[in-house]
Amino acid sequence: MDIFLEFLERGYATDLLAAFFRGPHILNTYGGVLNQPSNLSYVGGVHRDLRTFSGDVPLMAQLLVMLDDFTEANGATYLLSGSQRRADKPSDEEFFGRADRAVGAAGSVVVFNSNLWHAAGANTTSAARRALTIAFTKPFMKQQLDYPRALGYERDEFSPVLRQLLGYNARVPASLDDWYQPPEKRLYRRDQG
Repeated sequence: MDIFLEFLERGYATDLLAAFFRGPHILNTYGGVLNQPSNLSYVGGVHRDLRTFSGDVPLMAQLLVMLDDFTEANGATYLLSGSQRRADKPSDEEFFGRADRAVGAAGSVVVFNSNLWHAAGANTTSAARRALTIAFTKPFMKQQLDYPRALGYERDEFSPVLRQLLGYNARVPASLDDWYQPPEKRLYRRDQG
């Protein structure tokens, strides 16, 4: 758990994400992808990570953290530049004919709008290719895991930056007592947009 929190605390792409969202944002999902040799999973299909096309409204951004080198041979992710502006899914022919590959060294981070159409490539090597997939959203969007509840509501050792990213400033009141609080004690802070 500590490495998870440390990664968030370091604030990779914090300024970029703040500019993208035009304000505060929170962690939506902290996951991983294992691209096995000769076993292309669902991520090998052309998809986007935001289920509803949001157009020019910045709802979700992805961080793809390369835990291994990303090469064409081990299935470096395909990204179709400019496709975040289109609601319709491109054909496989168009997508794979025009998409760029996210080739990079282990430790590299790719940040992209979750409306972007993308797909993992086929891994033709003998070793798995690993990555973290971390999604951030506007604070009003529901997290895939209630991180404040999972980590404990009364955790006061977290820095203001970490509390923001984990969603402590965008919680849903569970009672009238939670609702009727002075601004500084509210669960959903007014600066969350």
